[in-house]
Amino acid sequence: MTQALTCQLAGAIALSANCAIAQITPDSTLPNNSNVRLDGNTTIIEGGTTRGANLFHSFSEFSVLENTTAFFNNASDVQNIFSRVTGGNSSEINGLIKANPFGNANLFLINPNGIVFGSKGSLDIRGSFIATTANALQFGSLGNFSATNPEVPSALLTINPSAFLYNQINIETIQNSSVAPAGLHLANFETYGLRVPDGKSILLVGGNVTMDNGQLNAYGGRIELTGLAAPGSINLIADGDTFSTQVPKLSRSDVFLNNGAIANVSYKNGGSIAVNARNIDLSKNSSLNAGIEATLGSATAKAGNITLSATEAITIEEQSEIRNQVRENGIGNAGDVDITTNLLSVKGGSGIYTRSYSQGNAGNININANGEVSFLNGSFGSTTLESTERSTGVGKSGDLQILADSVLVDNGSQLKVSSLSQGNAGNINITANGQVSFLDGSFGSTTLESTGVGKSGDLQILADSVVVGNDSQLKVSTLGQGDAGNLTIYAPNTVEFYSNSFAFSQVEKGEGNGGIIKIKTGSLTLNNNSFLSASSLAIGDAGSVQIQASDNVSFANKSKAFTTVQDGGRGDANNISIQARSVSVTNESFLTAGTFGEGNAGK
Repeated sequence: MTQALTCQLAGAIALSANCAIAQITPDSTLPNNSNVRLDGNTTIIEGGTTRGANLFHSFSEFSVLENTTAFFNNASDVQNIFSRVTGGNSSEINGLIKANPFGNANLFLINPNGIVFGSKGSLDIRGSFIATTANALQFGSLGNFSATNPEVPSALLTINPSAFLYNQINIETIQNSSVAPAGLHLANFETYGLRVPDGKSILLVGGNVTMDNGQLNAYGGRIELTGLAAPGSINLIADGDTFSTQVPKLSRSDVFLNNGAIANVSYKNGGSIAVNARNIDLSKNSSLNAGIEATLGSATAKAGNITLSATEAITIEEQSEIRNQVRENGIGNAGDVDITTNLLSVKGGSGIYTRSYSQGNAGNININANGEVSFLNGSFGSTTLESTERSTGVGKSGDLQILADSVLVDNGSQLKVSSLSQGNAGNINITANGQVSFLDGSFGSTTLESTGVGKSGDLQILADSVVVGNDSQLKVSTLGQGDAGNLTIYAPNTVEFYSNSFAFSQVEKGEGNGGIIKIKTGSLTLNNNSFLSASSLAIGDAGSVQIQASDNVSFANKSKAFTTVQDGGRGDANNISIQARSVSVTNESFLTAGTFGEGNAGK
């Protein structure tokens, strides 16, 4: 039976509970309408129309106030609960949404007028949770379940939904500010915000999607944030316990994470995050987290990927982070971070990281941008295999790959691949149509650190021109047990090092051979105490320096190139070769291939 409740001004105290419950009001658009009844501060939702394992509810209003509960008392064999809101108001969720604990139903909340989760909004369901401001859900060719044209659902709607349908011009926002207590993680830490059971999904699919200090938790499952700005459809894919979307080439809206907002899927295996928008902005200590948690995992465990796709710009700022990592005493491989955008800006001490602090490989970082990629003001792109006091890393650090129109690394920022443990460091590959710049104390490095056993990776830059200036560096080195990698620059226009900047591939400590520095360009300039070094400061042979320029090569103002075995080192120096139309070495600059330790000189 449908219970209609209204709030009266008179008798406010006696009717306060009714005022709370009146935020959930069924409409009369179903063959079997939804029923609501009050039990204390809990609104019990029953009835509805079933189609196979699908249960359909329809409301003219659906909001959950603070300290109240909306309880979907569904049958235990229901697979999906679909709740549409047909009235003109947004859904304000600042209490608890709960479903029958004896079932495993997924819950869909559909309100084209907007959905807002307040700081105390929370979930207690056994399946996945999908919130959308779409007009309707499509069920293949069998029909749809619409909030703006609320017809009776076809008797054939017994399958999983296949798409979100949008036909309005102005698509409303989904906001999440929930920081409500959400129970213990399997790794024994407290969680907060909206949470679904481990291995399930949370999808927020709307116009703009905003998280202001809110948190989302789907450990070992999937989190998707998608913003759409134009009429069209987004495919919905069900894969076992998880849901995902396929976003076509439609005009998109924005996704913002601000003020410490967090999306977390880190678990013992799996766990992926996808964000699809026009602009994506992480600010003020916000983060996306995937990987394998401390003490969890197995030898075959593999974390999922973090994928960001923006048609305009991605900005990661104010100490915000994207992390995919195997934590201390975890076992398994971290996933990748994949970014596709027009512009990418990482600034203000923010970072993109893949790490393994334990037994397993770190993931790759893959960045594909039509325009500029910039790392500014002490920001990081880093993939690391590292040991800690409590664990020994065994595996390989990932690769860092950037494909862009131009790349700028400035003001102490770093692109870094390293291994501090038993495994090789990965490679850095940068490809740009225009200029690649490392400026003002910034560097790109792939390093086998002092505690590492393996090989440092290679660093390769392919661009029109390359500039390294103001105490910046390109570095391929080993400080542990293993060879240094190669450093290669191909730039048909110019390569320039200036003001105490340098490139080196060398053995700094430990044992191993230096790599090759190879530069192929139109013209090469080193100025103001800049240098190229393929040397050994420890046990191992120095690498070689190979320069090929179609025009000029210039070493000026105390600049130099050398392949040497330094004092205290043991091994042979290597060769310096230069092919160019002209070569100038001026103002206390020099080229040397010699030994100051034990071994033979080069030439």
